[in-house]
Amino acid sequence: MQLARALRQLGRSRLVHFVVLGAVLFAVAPAEQEPRELTIDASRVALALRSEEARTGRALERAEKEAAIAALVDEEILTREALRLGVGAGDPIVRARLSEAMRDALVRTLPEIDIADEEVAAEIARRLERAPERVRLGVRSFRRAPAVATGDAVRATPRAQGDEGDRPPIPDGAWWTEDALARAVGRAVADAAMRTEIGRPSEPTVSAWGTWIVVPLERRLPAAREVRAEAYAALRARKQADALARLIERRRREYQIDVRSPEGEAPLLSRGSE
Repeated sequence: MQLARALRQLGRSRLVHFVVLGAVLFAVAPAEQEPRELTIDASRVALALRSEEARTGRALERAEKEAAIAALVDEEILTREALRLGVGAGDPIVRARLSEAMRDALVRTLPEIDIADEEVAAEIARRLERAPERVRLGVRSFRRAPAVATGDAVRATPRAQGDEGDRPPIPDGAWWTEDALARAVGRAVADAAMRTEIGRPSEPTVSAWGTWIVVPLERRLPAAREVRAEAYAALRARKQADALARLIERRRREYQIDVRSPEGEAPLLSRGSE
């Protein structure tokens, strides 16, 4: 009887109610997460500070530096949270950038590409077979049409007869392929460079840069030493792309793939994991 009376008294105690409520909340509340590590390396900090200095056009004060670093930390936190929650997953631009960043990260994990001398030699020979002719040029350009238009007289026309201070946007004596010259100064100038007789001035040719007269000084095919670097780079890029494709294919096998084709289209890809 005394025990029952004591329990009833405890049941009416506000202190007991508070203790019990606290215990229940402690039991059902999620466990506190351990703090997650976030490290911003010095190169990113330096880049952020340089960018802010470039934006303001002056040296930063301490408070401004701290604000720039705080913004960098916020960016990292929000990026991690967005990835964790899938925010932006439906945005094609976000997906494309993440995919490209992942490709770059995978490339950095690839072993060093091994290229044999025989492969380089074969690639050089292949490139030489289809290499375009190159031309070395003497260049005269004018912002207005030159007074002397054509003929041998143009060969003797000094640069000073153009506008005062004229400078061509490409150097005298440089070697060019037709396509490279067309990209630099226009197709009409490239045509004149490749079609005009060696040693003679071209007809005045108009491009976005003004009026041109070019003198082809020499034409020839490239030598093996001139294409070796680009041959090696092309081989390395191809081997790296093949290695990356194999790595992605291994990841692809981990997924059950079901691509839903638009109405009226035949199935484009529907393949399970292998």
